Amino acid sequence: MSVKILINVENDSVRFAILEDGKTVEFYEEPKFSDRIAGNIYKGKVNNVLPGMQSAFVDVGLEKDVFMHISDIYIPDEEMRDIFGDDLEEDAFVKRSELPFEENGIFVEEIVKPGDDIILQIVKEPIGTKGSRGSTHLTIPGRYTVLMPNQRHIGVSRKITNEEERERLKELGTRLCPKNMGIILRTVAEGKHEEEIINDITFLLKTWKKINQRIKTSPDNSLLYSDIEIVLKKVRDLFSSDVDELVIDARAQYDRIMDFFDFLPQKLLDKVKYYDEEVPILEKYGVEKSLNSILNKNVQLECGGYIVIEKTEALTAIDVNTGSFTGKGKNLEDTVLKVNLEAAKEISRQLRLRDIGGIIIIDFIDMKSIENQKKVVETLEEACSRDRMPNTISNMSTLGLVEMTRKRVRSSVLGRITQDCPYCKGRGYVLNPREVSTKVRREIMKYAKRIAKDNILVSVNPEVGFYLIGEGEENLSSMEHTTRKKIYIRTEKDFHIEHFIIS
Repeated sequence: MSVKILINVENDSVRFAILEDGKTVEFYEEPKFSDRIAGNIYKGKVNNVLPGMQSAFVDVGLEKDVFMHISDIYIPDEEMRDIFGDDLEEDAFVKRSELPFEENGIFVEEIVKPGDDIILQIVKEPIGTKGSRGSTHLTIPGRYTVLMPNQRHIGVSRKITNEEERERLKELGTRLCPKNMGIILRTVAEGKHEEEIINDITFLLKTWKKINQRIKTSPDNSLLYSDIEIVLKKVRDLFSSDVDELVIDARAQYDRIMDFFDFLPQKLLDKVKYYDEEVPILEKYGVEKSLNSILNKNVQLECGGYIVIEKTEALTAIDVNTGSFTGKGKNLEDTVLKVNLEAAKEISRQLRLRDIGGIIIIDFIDMKSIENQKKVVETLEEACSRDRMPNTISNMSTLGLVEMTRKRVRSSVLGRITQDCPYCKGRGYVLNPREVSTKVRREIMKYAKRIAKDNILVSVNPEVGFYLIGEGEENLSSMEHTTRKKIYIRTEKDFHIEHFIIS
């Protein structure tokens, strides 16, 4: 599989796209001087503690207080082991949300109290009406490693599957990691020399030292740490030996990348290309076309079937349909299987492209064969294994439904590039003209009873006016007879279909 990263630098924003075999699978757009706060470390003050939710809210100077569950609040490992014993596995710092805190007598009100100073890191951007989520389990990412200043744990990326390499990196991390700290070896650390990893850890330790100094001298509501500029951050996080080419259309940023990452092997740096053609870079590689498709809830499959993606507040529902595909043979099960298999791959791509997170329910076309059901789920799992966002996939139910979750750290692409329709106010629909005319007639009747004058002027959208007047002015005559008043209908083409004025 060929992998290409595209970077488009505009005056006020930077757009990133990842292509796999020529198809756009991921897209990000960030302000050039990003206002993203995920990863930022703040010095804040506990504002409120909610025992009923086992949560706390912390004021760090943002528009809304930061939410923290008890599992987000650091408790020293020694205390955790005393409480949970064997339940605290080697990877428990990742799974603390699953630990039975309350059953073991640990309550949030005993750990933090209103007015307490606290150092936290933003782990989730504000989404919709929800504020950001924070954690005191601090992490500082580097090129090859992630430093965890207050967690004693050595971890290796699960994407590194070679056992010998995992052991090598784990031994290296154990040897290099300072006492009372933790390190995770990232996927790009695979095959790297010890010196490169040492340099990375050294840089992160210097960064932590600066943060520590700021903790001692900074007042409450202070930003203690934010990540490197957005272009360099994305290159650090996305660019690896698995990438065939990284193409950027801004000379200054290209030079900055080459300078900042000069420690990388020349073989890797040779994959970084400067794009200076007349056709815009995202248009040249078909990304703009893919972005336009995000606005549509229907996604066409190559076989003739299609999927429908519907987003609600609680979850995302995806429906698979055969469409125009009828298959070449006479076996309906084979036809359905072909559509479902293609849909499984496309659903994985659309989840990444649209950056859809949270609960996802997929309604595949019903199949009788248990074996075929397994094939579809396995295809979905294999396609989703390339996703950088953690996800879980359930087996197919008897109704043909597959439940899955995908980690959500911010709003979807659609949520970031669109706003509520000013016409329907975000409902997604408006009343039809006939229904509006019925509503207007009722209001005319009520208005006529309140006034003494003999004339009424009604201003409406032309489509509504058509139904108000009726064929041969039948409806208008009926209203005039009932109200015993003269009614004038004035149509205004610029009126919203639901808007009307009675005077």
